[in-house]
Amino acid sequence: MHRVSGPLHVSVAYPRVLVLLSALASLVLLWKLGIRDLRLFLFYLPLGALIMTLMVRVAPFVLPPRLYVGKPPSFITKLDL
Repeated sequence: MHRVSGPLHVSVAYPRVLVLLSALASLVLLWKLGIRDLRLFLFYLPLGALIMTLMVRVAPFVLPPRLYVGKPPSFITKLDL
């Protein structure tokens, strides 16, 4: 087992993709269930939160995130701005 002396950070894109996938999955599920009324369609938010809860538990086993030791690299420093 390796020991890391600094904090580990996850890539910013990883949780953003999880949020988008869970929102899209909840919209698709509601559409498949036949809920097309705009007022009832707002149930995608709590359903998306439930799907996100499941995805956070399963996603690291399916596609592990990239971990950075210390401060993660920034696009601004890569572009020398």
